[in-house]
Amino acid sequence: MMSRQMLKIGLAVAISALLSACSSAYAPSFVPKQGISTAQKSLSSVGAGSSTGAARSKITMMPIGVPKVAYRVPGSQGADWVDIYNRLYRERIIFLGSEIDDELANQIIGVMLYLDSEDSTKPIYLYINCPGGSVIAGLAIFDCMQHIKSEVITINLGLAASMASFIMAAGSKGKRLALPSSRIMIHQPAGGARGQAEDIKVEAAQIMR
Repeated sequence: MMSRQMLKIGLAVAISALLSACSSAYAPSFVPKQGISTAQKSLSSVGAGSSTGAARSKITMMPIGVPKVAYRVPGSQGADWVDIYNRLYRERIIFLGSEIDDELANQIIGVMLYLDSEDSTKPIYLYINCPGGSVIAGLAIFDCMQHIKSEVITINLGLAASMASFIMAAGSKGKRLALPSSRIMIHQPAGGARGQAEDIKVEAAQIMR
């Protein structure tokens, strides 16, 4: 009777120790819940094989929902999650991946001006997968490409149509590239005008440019 009771106690202790070890080494994937921020989540796990004791290593999980990569700012102690496109900006790579409007044009212009001021001897890579968009906003990007000293290498992947094809053709001479499965669509200027005769004449002259 005594040996059976001791056996039960020993089995309970072993199960408790096993559950404790599993819970300390478990690193669950980060699934955001309602009302919880998708900020960085860090867990500590016990490393094995250390002669001086259990070494602790830090496990950092990537937030779910937006493509982000770990990046350590020079001089800082730890890394932080940054938007993948912001990370590519640091490598002088810009994506034109949606319909061109004033907001997108201003963002691209701002990045190009900053990269040019940082180092005008290195090229800027502009990847294009865009259906086109606003003519005025597209011309703003075009003028900025001609204004800065840095070379702008344009690379088409996917679709470069309408205003996007015009921007692609504005890349540095000999450095306008199209990947094998990409498509480029260039069409005649199109638009409409209403109002007084002189206004229509001016609008027509602008389109013919």
